[in-house]
Amino acid sequence: MMSSHGKDKAVSLRVTNLSQNTRGQDLHVLFRPFGDIKRVFLAKDKKTGQSKGFAFINFKRQEDAAKAIEVLNGYSYDHQILSVDWSKSGTQ
Repeated sequence: MMSSHGKDKAVSLRVTNLSQNTRGQDLHVLFRPFGDIKRVFLAKDKKTGQSKGFAFINFKRQEDAAKAIEVLNGYSYDHQILSVDWSKSGTQ
């Protein structure tokens, strides 16, 4: 289950229920206190440039990501209640 060969597996979180006004920079500020972030991907509407309401945050360390879930899942942000959980993208 925990293979360490090949590409370094990113510790990825999926954040949903983001407002349309959310920017990638906002997510960096929100998640940075938990540890080193490798990448923030905010899904945006190609026409309007507005957030589609979800994003992926990749942390360098699993324990940092776990702490972010513990603190930010259910957190009220920009009049929304965030849902933060492990990303299911090919990690099983």
